[in-house]
Amino acid sequence: MQHRRLGRTDLQVSAIGFGAMQIPRVPADTAVAAINRALDLGVNYIDTARVYGDSEDKIGMVMKTRRDECIISSKTIENEAPGALKSLDESLKALQTEKIDIYCCHGTNLMRRYERIMMRGGAVEALRKAKAQGKIDFIGFSSHWNLEMIKAMIRSDEFDMMIVPYNLVDVEGMGEEAIPLAKERDVGVVTMKPLWGGRLTTPGGRETPEVPHDPILKACLKYNLSNDAISSVIPGMTTPQNAETCAPVGDVTDKITEHEKRWLYEELGKQGKGYCLQCGYCMPCPEGVDIPRIYAARHHFMDYPQETGYLGANEYSNIQEKADKCNECGECEKKCPAHLPIVKEIKETAEKIEPVLAARER
Repeated sequence: MQHRRLGRTDLQVSAIGFGAMQIPRVPADTAVAAINRALDLGVNYIDTARVYGDSEDKIGMVMKTRRDECIISSKTIENEAPGALKSLDESLKALQTEKIDIYCCHGTNLMRRYERIMMRGGAVEALRKAKAQGKIDFIGFSSHWNLEMIKAMIRSDEFDMMIVPYNLVDVEGMGEEAIPLAKERDVGVVTMKPLWGGRLTTPGGRETPEVPHDPILKACLKYNLSNDAISSVIPGMTTPQNAETCAPVGDVTDKITEHEKRWLYEELGKQGKGYCLQCGYCMPCPEGVDIPRIYAARHHFMDYPQETGYLGANEYSNIQEKADKCNECGECEKKCPAHLPIVKEIKETAEKIEPVLAARER
């Protein structure tokens, strides 16, 4: 198992970590067996959160005897200092430890939450206090969707590491801006959603890897680890078999090749799940239409209207060459490994988003 430096923390974390979000859905003995097997295979980084059901409790069952082998990160969704400190104390008790290596502000994807945790009397102030008291060693954050806010959090210098989604498709654009900025500022990077919430696994798309020797799964993990700025990637695990599938990828030191990426895009395209792979093979468009960015905005706006629809609209507004430039030549569709009806869908995206943008301007 490779171990990589986690930014300014100087912690050496396993390249494959244990994502513990899903262990509440399995019996305690199965979860404990999964964690123990992962540790046996060299995994030393375990990620959980206060709101992940009984995840911390199940991890705590293992920590009674194997705490020295682990680097633990947990998280709080509390915005104010009193709630964050209470959450931390509950985490310490559940995990059966006197100190948590990294404690994160959880799910800070909305600007109003960011402002609250950063203000006087907010969660960050509480975690600074907890660090001074020896209850935690480092402060991190986890976030989705809001790229500009994530960059602001990196630049704040309040956070030693971050947990963000990153995968082959990367509709959130973390690989282009947030992750390189974190590397520049020496903020450690852990990536979640390497399988895009299960969309990239086969068969059928599941949150955890259920296929013992799934080449798509392994290629997706290798894709993440080919980025030198990423210290650890945390696929969700629930069984010993999951650990046996994922952990060996942490031994691989060579980077994913263009040939492997092409194979991966084509294999995912064969599944015919109907989503853009952000591979860019549809480009260049003769009219300059930015097809991948339109699809990323479409995903944010149409698939997550309550959470990130406004971000999708904002993203679309910043695209220079939009769907109105499309001359319907169909060249893009011939090259798309996912066989998407690109002309129809980019025009549909414009029809959905542009009235929203027009209404804002009135």
